[in-house]
Amino acid sequence: MDLHSIERAADSFQQPVTAAQIQALCRRSLGADVRVTAATEIGVGTYNSTYRLDLEREAPVVLRIAPTPARQSPADRDAMRNEYAAAPFLAPLGLLVPRILAGAAAEVRGAAAVAETFSGRAQAARLALIDRAAGAAWLVGGQLKVVFDFTIIDGRVTAIELLADPAVLHEFDVELLPSAR
Repeated sequence: MDLHSIERAADSFQQPVTAAQIQALCRRSLGADVRVTAATEIGVGTYNSTYRLDLEREAPVVLRIAPTPARQSPADRDAMRNEYAAAPFLAPLGLLVPRILAGAAAEVRGAAAVAETFSGRAQAARLALIDRAAGAAWLVGGQLKVVFDFTIIDGRVTAIELLADPAVLHEFDVELLPSAR
């Protein structure tokens, strides 16, 4: 991988990451076979470290990495998680919003944390069968904008992946379930 990071002082808030860390985050988010050919740090913002990633067989993505918890103030601890959770609501902007991979603090773990992340935010989502499996969908004007892909193990939702890439959405077979309201 061709890695271009911004040089910073050792005590700077934002810190660079290694090529191995970037590759590991991408494999976790995009699959084991993904190969990052180049990573260029984008010098915008003062909180996340943001990289444009060129992938071998896919469109470029933006990787945003939150600072380690030790470097965050208490008020900032959920900033990236909240921003990432709001990303599906930007889907109507389509190509203006790049596909974003969020690393480190963006992964929400635990039932309470997931419930808190979606509390009041997913009201417009409809329960649906996504490729004949339980999930949810968010539509605007009858057009599919976000798929909530549930992973269910032993009758419990163990993961929720939000997919809003217009190039991918058409591949899903979505059957909206009757509203309970």
